[in-house]
Amino acid sequence: MEVLPVQVKANTDIKADITPAIQAASNVVSSSKKGIGKLLNAAFGPWIANRERAIALANAQTERDRRQIAEGKLSFRDGYLLSIPESNSNVLFALHELNRQGDARRFQEAMQEAVSQLSEVPDEQISNEPLSQTFFNRWRREAEMIDEDDLRQFWASLLVKETKQPGSITPRTLDVARNLSQEDARLFEHIAKFTCDNALFVNNDGAPPNRQYPDLLQLINAGVLGSQSSRRMFPTRTDATEQKPCADILFATDGFLIKCFGDKVLINCHILTNEGFALLKILNVRRSQDDIVAIAKTIADQSPHRLVSVHRIAHIVQLEHGDYSYRYERNPVWTTKMSGLSNKE
Repeated sequence: MEVLPVQVKANTDIKADITPAIQAASNVVSSSKKGIGKLLNAAFGPWIANRERAIALANAQTERDRRQIAEGKLSFRDGYLLSIPESNSNVLFALHELNRQGDARRFQEAMQEAVSQLSEVPDEQISNEPLSQTFFNRWRREAEMIDEDDLRQFWASLLVKETKQPGSITPRTLDVARNLSQEDARLFEHIAKFTCDNALFVNNDGAPPNRQYPDLLQLINAGVLGSQSSRRMFPTRTDATEQKPCADILFATDGFLIKCFGDKVLINCHILTNEGFALLKILNVRRSQDDIVAIAKTIADQSPHRLVSVHRIAHIVQLEHGDYSYRYERNPVWTTKMSGLSNKE
């Protein structure tokens, strides 16, 4: 795609020749991976679509600017057009320029992070539906204000998710994410290790593993956790080895299984809000053996006489309807027997 030259004049919103950027974006859109092409269409599409109108307006504005300079109404300084009174406001103008350049730099860094993440996504995982321009505009406005690397990565992940599946990030979810502080985001990423689906496991004091109750309150106030705790029932079936009712809590991507024996398995949880659950799906949560054991201990503490054990997954296959078929190692990596708790029912 060839892009005609677009000189954007000094007294317009964008004070630069954007032709090289648009031409480069057009070339990338034509030849890049599907996800990156969708993202750049949202970023540069409006400029490309209106380039011919911009050329005509720029030419007309150039003639008008030339007349005003000749009449002494404007001055041309360092590539910018200034009214004569504004020429004496160098400090304010410099501050404005610094802010504008900072916004552009932060947006560029966020886009680079999103492109980096999208480069790892296969084309078949990218929807054919275009990225909403409204979503992208809202995302960009916030991206221009983020300086911290971890927040930038998190914010870029939102754009990647929406690019893959438009409509997956609702305006409410974007608003909750926008209001997360750096501390909120780090805490949420930490407690994500102790979730299963949309449930966060908590102990008898209402706190997540290895955390305190005020941490949970912080995430409630941030809008990612519901305000009420609950007792979630996990379905049971007869274990082939023990020949006893047992609930299996599977962590498929991490390769572990928690087995909770009993006729009725009720576990203290805090349920994530819809927005919190949507953000959880974006995080690349990876649980270590210690994280899984911490969850098992939290479950065991709620019922001291229940047998709870942690096993490695030996083989696993995901079925068409989303469930899993798996085999696990019989020797547990942790069990309530090891912790000194009774295994009597």
